[in-house]
Amino acid sequence: MVPIKVGLTNDHEVEIVEGVNKGDTVIVAPPKSLVSGVRVKF
Repeated sequence: MVPIKVGLTNDHEVEIVEGVNKGDTVIVAPPKSLVSGVRVKF
């Protein structure tokens, strides 16, 4: 996991202003079993 900085938010969207780069893969609804350091397969 990577720390991020959140910008503007509303009921449906969250702006990420730091911590994510173009081309990064983002898991937006992770399962509860996903913890830092666990390998994932896409």
